[in-house]
Amino acid sequence: MGDQNLTYTKFDGMQSAMIGLLNANMSGYTVGHSDIGGYTSSTNPLLPLLRDANMNSRWIEMSAFSDMIMRSHPTNLPDDNLQIYNDVETVQFLAKFVRIHANLLNDYKQQLMKDAYENGTPIIRSLMLNFPED
Repeated sequence: MGDQNLTYTKFDGMQSAMIGLLNANMSGYTVGHSDIGGYTSSTNPLLPLLRDANMNSRWIEMSAFSDMIMRSHPTNLPDDNLQIYNDVETVQFLAKFVRIHANLLNDYKQQLMKDAYENGTPIIRSLMLNFPED
């Protein structure tokens, strides 16, 4: 969804990644993902944007259930931010959710990909696509 800030907000943070995924599906995009933990950080004392373990964990959870691809890479300031490989707890947490993601791929997400290929149906669907009468 594009180099989100290391925040939870709808203003270019984690929430904006989910909003972007849902809105993109209404525009014909079938597959999308975001960078686990965000990308754009800042050490500016007036607007610090630094990744921590909680940010990584929440984004890992979101990615496991919403994305076809679980992807992370270092931030734009890798030496100043916690990465998914920096501590044992985060690595173990990631491993747990990679297993969940892999299990969902076996049947559920493969069917979603088949539907996307054959019908153009998006992988991540806003509620109005699934429940147009509500």
